[in-house]
Amino acid sequence: MKKSSKKGFTLIELVVTIGLFSIVGTLCATLIFIGIRHSRQNAERSAFQIGVNKFVAIVNNHVNSGGNGDISVTVNGDQVEIEIISRSDKQIYNFNEETKQLLLSEDGGEVIIAPYVKDVDFSYDTTKKLLNIKVQSDFDDGWLETSFYIR
Repeated sequence: MKKSSKKGFTLIELVVTIGLFSIVGTLCATLIFIGIRHSRQNAERSAFQIGVNKFVAIVNNHVNSGGNGDISVTVNGDQVEIEIISRSDKQIYNFNEETKQLLLSEDGGEVIIAPYVKDVDFSYDTTKKLLNIKVQSDFDDGWLETSFYIR
């Protein structure tokens, strides 16, 4: 009698192996895509927070470097705007609802200060000379709020 020396895998073994590899591959790909999405969201949140901190620092510096109290807050359609004049230097900070950005307008151009902004509330109390700035992120993290006393 001759011994059969068939080597290899049966069709059922191959189908089960391919099925298991497909499931493991799908799970790995899902975890990778979730990680990439969270990484992007964290980068966007960081860009927002850095931008708002930069915005507050710029306004603070501008106000404290000789602001003479010439401040106006206006709302023009989708633009909320704050204008600060000090030592004949005029800077306009505004929020554009369409682009969701805080902007600084100077010398005929606009500079993006903070991206991913959901809403901004600029208010100026002329009797107390108090400038209040509230900024809400596009990520529903609540409001960042700060106030400045104008000399």
